[in-house]
Amino acid sequence: MPKIPAQLWIVLGAVIAAAAGYQTARMVKSDRDPIVDTARAGETRVDQLLGSPAPDFAMTDLNQQPTELSSLRGTPLLLNFWGTWCPPCREEIPDLMIAQDELRASGSAALIIGIAVDDIDAALNFAVDYQINYPIVAPGYEDGMALSIAYGNDRGTYPYSVFIDREGNIDRIIVGILDVPEAARYLKSL
Repeated sequence: MPKIPAQLWIVLGAVIAAAAGYQTARMVKSDRDPIVDTARAGETRVDQLLGSPAPDFAMTDLNQQPTELSSLRGTPLLLNFWGTWCPPCREEIPDLMIAQDELRASGSAALIIGIAVDDIDAALNFAVDYQINYPIVAPGYEDGMALSIAYGNDRGTYPYSVFIDREGNIDRIIVGILDVPEAARYLKSL
């Protein structure tokens, strides 16, 4: 068996160390807190949206009620972008329903609005089956995706939640599943 030169061992060791460092950096980055705020400017357009007026929209919800964002000024809002095809979205909806009940029971004017990035019929069937107790708008997959992008979701990650303060400005954005009790407390504080 031929002897391997020491220089080759050094190069091999350096390559293994670099690969380990890269993997560690990726793991650390992926374990970050999903709350995106001004401390993490630059990753997406989110930093440009925080503190700015929320993009207006006017749609009819699944109960055939008009939902116009600008008419809700003065009300703290949580816009939750979701899809029936998204397991984490389906997982958090029961907690959002509990949070909406608690907000109403406490007398808070805060409101959760679900925005289905989905087929309209699929969203309607899901909302009926789960008896969702907050307004759901379902503009269809493409229009829902476009609205999500307007709110900074350039990566198409769902669920995607946007907190809007009483003045109609984007206050906070959360990518991924919410800590719903904490989100409800935060929403009440806006």
